[in-house]
Amino acid sequence: MKYIGVILLCFIGFTANSQTYYKYIKPEASSYNGFRNYDFASFSSGITLPIGPFSGEPKGLGFQGFADNGWFAKAGMGFQINERFSFSGMVSYSNMPVNQQKLISYVEEITPEKIISANTSNWQITAFYFGPTVAYSEGLYFFLFSGKLGVNGVSSPNIEMIYSDFSSERQMSQNSSIGYGFGYDLEIQMGYRFNEIFGLSLVYNYTQSMAKFENVVYDYNNGINQKIDFEETIQVSNFSLNFIFYFDN
Repeated sequence: MKYIGVILLCFIGFTANSQTYYKYIKPEASSYNGFRNYDFASFSSGITLPIGPFSGEPKGLGFQGFADNGWFAKAGMGFQINERFSFSGMVSYSNMPVNQQKLISYVEEITPEKIISANTSNWQITAFYFGPTVAYSEGLYFFLFSGKLGVNGVSSPNIEMIYSDFSSERQMSQNSSIGYGFGYDLEIQMGYRFNEIFGLSLVYNYTQSMAKFENVVYDYNNGINQKIDFEETIQVSNFSLNFIFYFDN
């Protein structure tokens, strides 16, 4: 949670420093936040926290799940309809490592093997979402609420584990694969508009989607491969600092 505190302190510092500046500037008359209606582009980065089954144990055959806290970035574009409503789209990328301690504990529970070491790549998610946004403003502060639908591509981690069978070391593995699916994104923003060009906001996103993986190579018996199919429910909470750039529509 310390990362969330750092983001919050940065936001408070930005808005506090701008108060003195705006004592001497009278914003142009308008019905939206003291300024004319504007379309906007946004860029943000922050932390992503996997929740639910995505951070837990798999329900079927394989080693999927076990996602750990990571980072994400997104870029968005919004088109203003009126003072309260807009439509926006966003492209996001998330990168989350595997919690190897959880993975090893799980494997040692379901097999008689003692895991010596594990080597894993990361979960990677690329997604596109589009939907409406509702805005509420109070002076130079604003609040945005949006719901979006979209598609995503998910790269599962490559997993290799070494275990001992008392006479030699053996390997079990699961190859990386790409899964695709549909999902939705719910977003809340609390922000401050410094001028007609620039704004800053704190953002919380909850995203849920389903990715289907097919023909994933799974090897538990040191070279005796089998191909498995599985679906993974992707649930994440994202906290980020968002930079907004407005342009006249």
